[in-house]
Amino acid sequence: MMVARRRQAPDARAGGATPRGPGSQGAPGAPAEALAAAPARALAAAPARGARWIATVAAFLVAGACGCAARPRVPVTLILEGEPAVVAAVRAQLSATSVPQLVVRHAALPPPQVPALGVAEVSAAFEDFLAGDGSRCRERLAAVDLPRLLAHRQRAAVARALLLDARCAEGLGNSAAADARFEEFASYELELAESTGVLSPTLRSRFDLALAKLGRAPRVRLEVSGAPGGRLWIDGRTAACALPCSPSLGQGAHVLTVEAEGFALTWRKVLVQAAAAVALPVTAASAEEAAAQWHARAGQGFAPDDARSLALLPQAVKDERIVYLRAGRAQDGLIGALVMRKLDRVDVAARGQRAQVAAAPQLVRQLAIDAGVVDPPRPRWFWPALAGSVLASAAITAVLLYQPEVRTQVEL
Repeated sequence: MMVARRRQAPDARAGGATPRGPGSQGAPGAPAEALAAAPARALAAAPARGARWIATVAAFLVAGACGCAARPRVPVTLILEGEPAVVAAVRAQLSATSVPQLVVRHAALPPPQVPALGVAEVSAAFEDFLAGDGSRCRERLAAVDLPRLLAHRQRAAVARALLLDARCAEGLGNSAAADARFEEFASYELELAESTGVLSPTLRSRFDLALAKLGRAPRVRLEVSGAPGGRLWIDGRTAACALPCSPSLGQGAHVLTVEAEGFALTWRKVLVQAAAAVALPVTAASAEEAAAQWHARAGQGFAPDDARSLALLPQAVKDERIVYLRAGRAQDGLIGALVMRKLDRVDVAARGQRAQVAAAPQLVRQLAIDAGVVDPPRPRWFWPALAGSVLASAAITAVLLYQPEVRTQVEL
């Protein structure tokens, strides 16, 4: 019986071919150069087999290193208010890098400024009137912005200016200008108490006629719109209405003023003859105007750290993250808040307090953590556990992706 036996070829090199028989150079017709180059191709392909899992392991290690790397410090602007001695002590504790993960930048609110409205020019015009210089009196009064005075509620100064101008115009023979001033006085419904000495008996009778004429005229209603929630002041009076509103006004000239927190004071002089709609667009307040509004709220008895007052701080110091600390007496401790502005919205992101003034850095850091500005402190075991998990993931991935070298034996 004949048995067929397969000949076991000797171990071949990776990807190589084993010639069959001594002195054989390959199968008949096979190029000798191709057979000679087979071992070289196998050696060149060996490193590429593990490139995929090596790259994966490297990616895990790089990701772990990035997770463990220190994050950059976040800048915040600090505003300190309170007793000067306590404020100085707190400021000394809070250097730029005294709070972990934060860069503390100190800032101060601009002090309130008293605008130059022209009240002094009205007083100087009165001196010119007493000196008999009517031309100089009218020149001074022409330089005074009366609607701006009314917008800032200086009604007494406006009343004096209008009657002075009427008296000086009458002295120069310009009765029409004097009557126009009387009509403007009447339409603003100003008070006469501080200006009675300016009018002569003849002018007083004409002035009374202007008041009576306005009183007989029907009143009209205006539909006024502007900043939502803003307040509309009419002719500098103490009463105001919340926008949008529809005040009833007498015919004639009026000054409409819109006051809204976070917006610049806006006013317009309008001539009212019939019912109409008036829109008063507003613009964002400057840093000085926002600071003045913050000081004004504090002067009116509002808490300097209530939500509406704090909302003015990003505009006042031109920054997006504000830490406000209020320090009273040393035994009162610290009260703080962190304010953040996102687009056109301002939120009080965190509040806190400390009983000790010396705990100012801890209070600032806690506010930043509560607001999500920085990460909370990690426990001691966190970083070793993170490094171990990264290495374990890399090892498991290497085992799953590893492929042993494949040897192929070809018999010809």
